Amino acid sequence: MIMILLMQAGFALIESGTVRKKNASSILVKNIYNIMAGGFIYWLVGYGFSYGSPDMFIGKDPEVFTTHFFHQFDANMYPNYIYYFALAITCSVVPHGALAERT
Repeated sequence: MIMILLMQAGFALIESGTVRKKNASSILVKNIYNIMAGGFIYWLVGYGFSYGSPDMFIGKDPEVFTTHFFHQFDANMYPNYIYYFALAITCSVVPHGALAERT
């Protein structure tokens, strides 16, 4: 689990090494922002999409919205949340690195 989260530091170093020196700090700030925003957005809607009811469409049952979105975690659910949150932000940082200093 922690290895996937540490991949973010590796991606930050790779991306900052492929851009000019003047843009390296902005790449590092974008990676930190990606972790913070990704964690918050995954808490808002990602967990609900991941663990929602498989037999209903999103929004069809109002109880699904209140039970899975904006989820309140128990102490034993944090490792599972961090693991899937780290996977979600890894999926978003790879295209970010490919477009570094190109757009």
